[in-house]
Order: sequence, then C-alpha cells, then structure tokens
Amino acid sequence: MKTLFLFFLFLLLSFIGVSQELPPLNNYEPSQYEAGNQNWMIAESEDHLIYIANNKGLLEYNGVQWQLYKTPNESIMRSVKVAGNRIYTGCYMDFGYWLKDDTGKLQYTSLINESGFQVKEDEQFWNIIVKNDYVLFQSLTHIYSYQLNSGIITEIVSKSEINKFFQVRDSYYYQVLGEGLFKVVNKDSELIGASDFFKKTPIILMFDYNSEVYFITQNADLYKYIDQLAVKVNSPLIDESITVYSAALLRDNTLLLGTIANGVISIDLNGKVNYSINQRDGLINNTCLNIYEDSMNNVWLGLDNGISSVNVNSPYRIYSDRNGELGTVYATYQSDNVLYIGTNQGLFFKRNEQTEIEFIKGTEGQVWSINKLNETIFCNHHSGVFVLKDGQAQRIPNIVGTWELHLIKSNPEIVLAGTYKGLYILQKIDGQWSLRNKIDGFDISSKDVVYTEDKVIYVNHEYKGVFKL
Repeated sequence: MKTLFLFFLFLLLSFIGVSQELPPLNNYEPSQYEAGNQNWMIAESEDHLIYIANNKGLLEYNGVQWQLYKTPNESIMRSVKVAGNRIYTGCYMDFGYWLKDDTGKLQYTSLINESGFQVKEDEQFWNIIVKNDYVLFQSLTHIYSYQLNSGIITEIVSKSEINKFFQVRDSYYYQVLGEGLFKVVNKDSELIGASDFFKKTPIILMFDYNSEVYFITQNADLYKYIDQLAVKVNSPLIDESITVYSAALLRDNTLLLGTIANGVISIDLNGKVNYSINQRDGLINNTCLNIYEDSMNNVWLGLDNGISSVNVNSPYRIYSDRNGELGTVYATYQSDNVLYIGTNQGLFFKRNEQTEIEFIKGTEGQVWSINKLNETIFCNHHSGVFVLKDGQAQRIPNIVGTWELHLIKSNPEIVLAGTYKGLYILQKIDGQWSLRNKIDGFDISSKDVVYTEDKVIYVNHEYKGVFKL
C-alpha cells in the first residue's frame, strides 16, 4: 500500500514539476525598485498604493514607480500595516508610523522616541495588528500595545520566543514552542493548547473558515482547532521535504503557501494542489517570506530576493513547457471540450476536464494552421492535411505539405488547399474527405490565398509576387 501511495505521489509531483497552467506573473528585481533584496511584509493603503517592508526601508509602489523611504535607524524593516492615513512599521529596536506631508512625501514618527518607552535589548518587530483604538507590535519575545488616544505603550506578553502572532476575527493568538498555543484575553495570556503538538509543531497561519479556527503547519498540514486540540483535516500531496514559511487564505478560499526554496504552492481546503510556481516557472526567487492579497485580488509575494505579483483571478492561464516537449506553438483551436495545439513538433490536445496536454500520434512534424470548415476541423501540416475529431487525427492521403484551407461558399462539399506545391481541391463524399484533384499548371507555394465570390483565386508569394488564377 505504501509503495502504491508513493507511486501516485511521484506521478503528482512529476505533473506539478512539468505541466502546469499558471496565472500571469509579474516580477520586480531589486535593481528595478532600487532597494534591498529581502521583502518581509506587505500592505495596501486606501488609495491602492502597495507598501513593502524591505531590508533598506519602506517601499511604496503606485503601479508605475517605486519610492524607497529608508529606515530612520538604518536597520532592516520587518513589518508594515496600513490603517487610515497612517502606515505603521516595525524594525530593529523601533516601531512607529508614517504620514504624508503637504508634498505627498512620507514622514516618520517613532512611537518609541515619542513615548520614551524602553523596549528590550536587541528586539526586532515582525508583525503588526491594528484595531480601532490600539495597535499591537510583536517581536520575537514580546507583544506591546500602543493606545491611540493616550499614546501609552504597555507590555502585554513576555515570552522566551514567540513563533508567530495571529489575528482570527477579534481574537489574538500566539505560539511559544515548548509551551503551547496562547490566546490574548483582556491584555493577558491564556494557554489554550498545551499538547505536544502545540509545543513542538510550528504553526505558520491561523484563520477563520465557516466560523471555525483552522491552521497551517510548517509541513503544510491543515488542522482544525477543537476543544484545545489540533484535529488534522488533511495533508496536501507535496514533497515532505518542503518547508512552509508563510501562508495566506485568499478570497476564493484557496490557500497559498510560501516555502523555503520551493516557491509558492496553491492548495484548496481539501488538500488538492492547484498549482505551484517556482523559478522554473519564472518566479525570480524560490523563498517566499510574505504573501498578501490586495483589493484587486492580485497576490503579492515578498521574496528573499525580489518581489512578485500573481493575478490569481485572471481568466488567462500560462502553460509552462519546461522540458520543451511542446516546442514552438503555431496554431490553436478550441472545439467543444477539446483544445488543439499545433507546434513545430506536432499536434497536441487537451480536454477541458484534464490538466495535462497529450500528443496525437502520427502528427510528428510542423503544424502550420488549424481550421474549422463545414463542421470539420482540419490540421494543416508539413505532411499534408489531417481531419481532427475528439482528440484523434486522420490524414487525408496523397496531398503534400499544406499551409491552410479555404472554403468554397458555392459548394460546401469542396475545400481549396494551399500547399507547398500549388493548389489542391478536397471533396467530401459520404461524410469522408479525400483529394479530388490538383490544379494543373500552378506549382508555386501557396501560403497566402484569397478566393473571391467571382471564382478568382489570388496567391501571394513572399518572393515572386501576386498570382491571379
């Protein structure tokens, strides 16, 4: 049984690694935004500007231009969160907010300096949660609350090492490895998960779904929190060596997992893998530090070296031919539930319900075009003409390499074929297409052909000029 499972796992991983239809991807190199390589946290303002906590400071992107605001103490910026006109950020030994001045430039106010509060030595602030009357800043050992009305900063959590800090609806959770899962209640901590699981298994994401609390672990396993216990829901069929560093529940209720060294992986709540994107697919780096979905459903990826955005809701998908099995695509045609793809290496097809693209045997070689004429789909090929039906191809005998076919409106049972060696006539008899005759006396390559209603044929040759028949 174990051998059979590993066999199917290998097949799935092979598919994920080779044949994928992926949403459009945009990459931004550090040389483009002119800042540090690492990007730790992402947020969006009400006027749809994207803000990113970067190694060199706060990045602002308006869709066209990048602007860097350097961290005031020249440390790495780790966190960013937008609330109204304020942009809160956290870095080494400091947290505060940015406001735009009269010129539209951001100016920084350090809440540490303004309040005179003393944070603990060597702290960096990795997460920020904003509520109506207070803001929470999380370091690896503490959580601080900043009261908006009074400006007072108080320490509400002090631990040896806080793994992650989460907001689920109006509740706050954090995990301390070796101790368990805690919930913040009235600025005090309540241990709500003390099993070995919560003590030993790093939790990457906690979220609400159908009014229940779920979480994703470092191994990509999905659990539900029930009565202080972690109840396993499923495990996606991905490589066990993959380590999840970041994750997000998107608006379409799919989960996007950011990994260390394996790019990002999309799964549904049943554990099915939708797709994966890594450097072989065009992602500029394989380690994803943060995932953020903006108001336009673009998913931003803060990478260890650069930034990417994925239009997950695009009606278009991009097929990545990593191994060069398809070759160069020259023609496509969608018929009912079958997509035909003609390339320099032959004819392929894919049914709508399938994810993989299959080769049609016997069609090796260059495909030039695919037409549908009089309810028949034709493939024009270096070897001649093929009739296509339900993912199958039947070659019409005795016709040479063909560029394209043209309908004769006066006779729907007749088709004009432009070939390497002039013009041929195909005829349909008793439901079958066959060669009727070649037009004698004209052996010029006929790639560009026009057939007029007054029965005149024009052939344009790329070197010899235009012929009239």
